[in-house]
Amino acid sequence: MNGFRSELAGFLAGLFAFRGGVECFRGWLTGFRAVLNCFRGLLSGFRPGVAGWARALLSFPRTLSCLRVKEFVARGWVRYFNGGSPARVVFWETSDHQGKTTMPTLATIVDGLKLPNPFIIGSGPPGTNLNVITKAFKEGWGAVIAKTVSLDASKVVNVTPRYAKLHSADGKEVIGWENIELISDRKFSIWLEEFKKCKDQFPDGVLIASVMEEFNKDAWVEIIERCQDAGVDAFELNFSCPHGLPERKMGAAMGENPEILEEVCGWVMGAATKPVWAKMTPNITHIEEPSRAALRGGAQGLAAINTIRSVMGVNLDTLRPEPTVEGYTTPGGYSSRAVKPIALRMVMEIAQMIRVEFPGRTLSGLGGIET
Repeated sequence: MNGFRSELAGFLAGLFAFRGGVECFRGWLTGFRAVLNCFRGLLSGFRPGVAGWARALLSFPRTLSCLRVKEFVARGWVRYFNGGSPARVVFWETSDHQGKTTMPTLATIVDGLKLPNPFIIGSGPPGTNLNVITKAFKEGWGAVIAKTVSLDASKVVNVTPRYAKLHSADGKEVIGWENIELISDRKFSIWLEEFKKCKDQFPDGVLIASVMEEFNKDAWVEIIERCQDAGVDAFELNFSCPHGLPERKMGAAMGENPEILEEVCGWVMGAATKPVWAKMTPNITHIEEPSRAALRGGAQGLAAINTIRSVMGVNLDTLRPEPTVEGYTTPGGYSSRAVKPIALRMVMEIAQMIRVEFPGRTLSGLGGIET
């Protein structure tokens, strides 16, 4: 009898334990259902969220036409979120007010020049001959300003070496760059032929001639007229090279004098049938003064800044200045990222002056731009 009671008590205890296990399983199952419902709610919110993201891409503003990506066909997710039907998502397209689909674009018009984008190769080594100019057009640049030319290249004698670098403290980065390179030493007749060939190859490419001459009206008129005949689209007047033949009163030596600068701009505008920009020197206390003079002389726009007059330093191993030519150097033009804050300040000053005194005139900013 006692054994039976013990067996019965054990059976009942096992039954209660089993019941507890069932209740525990039911509780776990309820919790699992709650988690599943939470996940379903998250998914239901996620689907319209992604659909909204896709719609946002479809209405992306007109900014990136210069990218070669024209369209992206999206299936899978987009098909799922659109209720199972195939969907074609075209990136970089918008609709105008008439409902027509148009490609967004960085294209802009500046002083009548139709630029595919506002990014322009500045005058210098990247525009030193036909080969590199046409390469820039192939790469999609909005315009190219060729290296500065003059009528008589025989008076231009470049030296080697003519560059020097300023490195960061760890020596891994170049933060400043000095050059003592002059304007182009190639014959003007060669440049005219290359201007013609360039326009033949890229008739829609905006080719801008950078020109610099002495204080001589006939010389300025001649160089403008001959470049126009070769097919260039616009001019940049180099009043700003800090080491550009100052002994001949060219470059910054001319751009520092507002009276002379205004007179020369007047000569140019009397001959030019193309847009004219005056490139300003930063090597002056108040850049607004020569800028104002150039606009009074008739220039449609300004460009700022050119390089800053500098001496890079002395090599402590050789005790020679850098760059050194037969043991000597000369002040040159300082550029690269270190000059950007100075460029921004001067661009701001010019922009404020234009807004108040010459509304509608244009300004091109340069100096220290790397990305």
